[in-house]
Amino acid sequence: MNNDGFGAIRVSYSTLSAWASGDIDRAVAPYAGKKDLANEISDKLAIKKIEEIKQIVRDIDLETTKDYVIDGKIYRNVPGIVINTAAATAFGKKMHGIWERYVKKHKAIPKIFGGRKLEAPEIELATKRVRKLTDWCVISGVLDVKDGTTGIDWKTGKASATDYTNSKQSEVYQVLYPELKRFEFYCKNQHIHHTDKNHITVGIVYLNRKTLEDGLNWILTMAAELREYLVNNGYGDHLDQGKGLE
Repeated sequence: MNNDGFGAIRVSYSTLSAWASGDIDRAVAPYAGKKDLANEISDKLAIKKIEEIKQIVRDIDLETTKDYVIDGKIYRNVPGIVINTAAATAFGKKMHGIWERYVKKHKAIPKIFGGRKLEAPEIELATKRVRKLTDWCVISGVLDVKDGTTGIDWKTGKASATDYTNSKQSEVYQVLYPELKRFEFYCKNQHIHHTDKNHITVGIVYLNRKTLEDGLNWILTMAAELREYLVNNGYGDHLDQGKGLE
């Protein structure tokens, strides 16, 4: 495929997912020399709100109910209601940090998700992998937690665990980590009150040879389409910049 004179495209699940969903701007952003658009928005908008919510998030007790007043409005057990996109992104990053520290300290899933014991968890950057799939496609990624043959991902958006188990994410990460036999999604929906039974959901995907093949086929199909678009639109010299959405 790279007889067009350009090199291999570097992709991640985020870039391919954006492309598959039709979000061309977000898929192309890293190759165009731009940051992930979501992070760019967060960087610019979060500054004013971060100081207001930082102490709340730092000390948040997920098992208690308290009222907080921000901008004259009452928010019950932040983030029962999300203030804006920047605050939501900031909260998600903070929760990832809290859960990461819990896993390191206790070698267990946080209690809010059931507290299951882990064997030898590896955290974030320690799990990073880059794999060359063909002479024209390289994929990279980082797991939130890897515990032996189990991959773990934290989520704090509106989607439920079912949405993630039905996505291609677990299959794509199996391509990066062929030893995985199981993938677990732990989701806290920060957009609804913590007393709602749906605010915590957990999903599990069992991985096998078929899911590995399906994941590889999906990656190569999406990557080929994205690569062709980039080459045809003047971004052929930036194909190795796809790491921007990891």
